[in-house]
Amino acid sequence: MLGEPILEVGKAFASGRGRNGATLSFALDYKANLGWFASSAAPFDVIARYHYPDSKQAEMLSDCFPKDSPQPTVFGVGWRRVVVIVNGNNTVQKLALSQLGMLLKDGGKRTDWQALSGPVSASHCYSEKNGSWSCDLVRRRCMAFTEQRAGYLLSGWREFRDDMQKCADAEEVIKKVKADGGGIGFFQYTSQPLLGVKVLAIASETGSTFVAPKLDSVIQEDYPLAEPLVFYLHPKAPPLASEFCEFAVGPEGSAVAEKLGFVTPCMQKQAEGKARLAEMKSGKGERIGSVGVLGGQKVAGALATEYVRAKAVVQVGFNAVDSDTAAMGGFLGGEGKQALLLLNDRPSVQAMAALGERWEQVKPTEYLLAARGAAIIVNPANQLGALTQDQVRGIFKGEIADWGILGGTGLAASGKKAPITAYGLPAGDPVSAILQQEGVLVQSHQVTATKDSAEVLAAVAADSQGIGVVDLAALPVGDKSVRVLAIQIGSGNKAELVPPTPDNLKNAMYPYAQRVYLYVHPQASDAAKDFAKFVATCGAAEATLSADTLKTTMDAYRKNGLISLAEAAIDRAAKEAFDAAKAEPAKAETKK
Repeated sequence: MLGEPILEVGKAFASGRGRNGATLSFALDYKANLGWFASSAAPFDVIARYHYPDSKQAEMLSDCFPKDSPQPTVFGVGWRRVVVIVNGNNTVQKLALSQLGMLLKDGGKRTDWQALSGPVSASHCYSEKNGSWSCDLVRRRCMAFTEQRAGYLLSGWREFRDDMQKCADAEEVIKKVKADGGGIGFFQYTSQPLLGVKVLAIASETGSTFVAPKLDSVIQEDYPLAEPLVFYLHPKAPPLASEFCEFAVGPEGSAVAEKLGFVTPCMQKQAEGKARLAEMKSGKGERIGSVGVLGGQKVAGALATEYVRAKAVVQVGFNAVDSDTAAMGGFLGGEGKQALLLLNDRPSVQAMAALGERWEQVKPTEYLLAARGAAIIVNPANQLGALTQDQVRGIFKGEIADWGILGGTGLAASGKKAPITAYGLPAGDPVSAILQQEGVLVQSHQVTATKDSAEVLAAVAADSQGIGVVDLAALPVGDKSVRVLAIQIGSGNKAELVPPTPDNLKNAMYPYAQRVYLYVHPQASDAAKDFAKFVATCGAAEATLSADTLKTTMDAYRKNGLISLAEAAIDRAAKEAFDAAKAEPAKAETKK
């Protein structure tokens, strides 16, 4: 039972990373013998167990791993729980574990409901089949005994009563109890419908607090019939073991554990986020006023959604205007009512001429959020690595119509032509506006028109002589169907090749890009300031193994044609690109 979730998560880990030949050593131990785990005699990287350490076990852990020495890392994979149900007409609302054990244990008098302040009726018990985790947990929690026999102290767990009906699954337990006025049943709860039955509150012992199980994706540590699966990673474990434990508590491992009936930290975070989003949609949350140029409302709304999903309920309003001068006027004149200002660049010369004095008085906090970039792409058959800005302009104006003129493409044989096919984006696309500012005419009669970046990508991927412009945010990570060109800045010994990387977008080296700034009014509320920090850091501070807010916020930017320029996002993008490149040889080897 303990090995099943480890095995299933391990299979997913191996298949998703090409590690079918890798082996992890595991200790499966109910008693959590941490001293044995810490000893050099036990060659285990990870110990898996169903119990968080109580104070005594924590003391043992401290003895085995002194405070000044490396400590094992604890990974809470998830919680499983058993619910106890009775017929819907039964007046009993709650049971202590000792009372539940009295109903279920073998031997002695069969308990009727009247003894528990219930109806005058005999009790009939239903459970899942033999060997189920629910039966194992209930026996351990409710049916332990210690007694003296012939001078010996005996301890263990009593057997279930011999008339308890073992059902095929939880659904059958529910069906039987629903039809039996004296019925009581228990099973591992995995969101089964509970119509016609009553779920009981449970207390760990008589006189203690009764706790009703929460029937949603919530980790409920105080519910007596629940327990966690925990991995302890040895401080000397190899990187592969650490990678596995992180996988187990991350989104992919969580999906496997969820199928086995666990409530995982990922599930709880998602449920909490959904609850906050529902509150936001109902109109709850502190109001945050913002203003910006037309088009900014979409990204502001997407980022507000991610903030609410990750952290707190707010209402972000956006006042869209047609110029940065108008946006700055609303921001500066509202005395903090418009707490945030979103601009596609730093304030223009015209805006500063009109409002610069007031701007300097207010001194808003500036954040560089993201960038919108245009990528120049060619077919992989083209061996060219870079173009100058003059060459890009010449190609899209039709002044350079033959790849042979440029040289180094590998497309034109000696004395033959290789006509260039150029593909452009619609006039209303923001990327087109960026290129037009640099003199690149992507809607000229020399350019094949397309409806969006996806269509350009498909066209260039299918055309060995094609070149196109696409939204940088639309390029899939690790995509090899096209080649992304660098732009050559300068000439001769001073020439520098600048690819459209997040770093080059941030330092303004790449020419075909527009940087997005967020300004925060000094009189903005704490909620507005916190929201600004969240979007400026791409949610990195809230990111955990079980809630990857960095990725979801990066995705929110990308869906709006933007690349986040937060340091954490730049590092993440670089890692994803490296992993994608590293995976290519492995894929090629697999195909062989």
